[in-house]
Amino acid sequence: MTMDVKTNIADGIPGGLAVVGSYPGFQSANEHALVVLSMNLPYWMFRVEGRFLLCVEESYLERVREEIGKFDLDSALPRATLWPGLRERRELSPGAFAVFGFTLLVFFVNQQRHSGWLVERGALDAVALVQHGEWWRTVTALTLHADVAHLSANILAGVFFAIFVNRGFGVGLGWVLILFSGILGNLTTAMVYFPADHHSMGASTAIFGALGLLVGDALVAGIVHGHFAIFRTRVIPVVGGFVLLALLGAGDVRTDTVAHFGGFLMGFCIGFAAARILEWKQPGKLLDGVLLFTALIIPAVAWTTAR
Repeated sequence: MTMDVKTNIADGIPGGLAVVGSYPGFQSANEHALVVLSMNLPYWMFRVEGRFLLCVEESYLERVREEIGKFDLDSALPRATLWPGLRERRELSPGAFAVFGFTLLVFFVNQQRHSGWLVERGALDAVALVQHGEWWRTVTALTLHADVAHLSANILAGVFFAIFVNRGFGVGLGWVLILFSGILGNLTTAMVYFPADHHSMGASTAIFGALGLLVGDALVAGIVHGHFAIFRTRVIPVVGGFVLLALLGAGDVRTDTVAHFGGFLMGFCIGFAAARILEWKQPGKLLDGVLLFTALIIPAVAWTTAR
């Protein structure tokens, strides 16, 4: 933070210069000096009585103070809150991440034992879903994986994105939104491919849905509210996520690009809408717990129906 000081705070400061701020250390002074440089203006730094004085020409004093004030506000926002409006970062639930990974692992183990039946009844089938109304496939397909590499990549990427989603939307609501992004992504995929005989499986549709949730929420913060510092901070995990998913096989011949794009698109729309709604009302602990239970029960209901 800057400190207002008199222009004649110490002897030795040339005339025509005004002190913008007094700082206890060089690093804090240099941060504001860089702001002055970004304005294409000169600055002077003096060390007086153990403090660093940042000076500019008197005619630029008010402009520089205004710009530094904006810089301080933008710099403080991401540390205080990563989310738009009054939402603060929500607490994470390690148990929820453990359940996510354990559930996918259990299904994979059973898939090795009963591969034919599980894939036949649970994989996404465009014809069976659209023509015969087998809705459960939009859910069950998210729990099946082709091999260990496919499973490992989705668990790793899923946890990575879910951390940021849970921070912004809460644990229960966050997982519900991720799940429904995957469900709607699978539905979109089936409708795009129909009437072709298309089959696919994997949690990556929901993972790309989580990516879409982050972008939608960041868009509310950056464009709707003008909190561009928040927007930049929120984009970092998104960009990192794209790189991670690419390294984990986004270009593989078996990759269902349509499903990935469908999940991302659905997640983006849901995330944008949810972020706007949460500006008015946030779920309490009880409702968030109910939502978390809902996220757990929907796959169980879907597989029960599939039988």
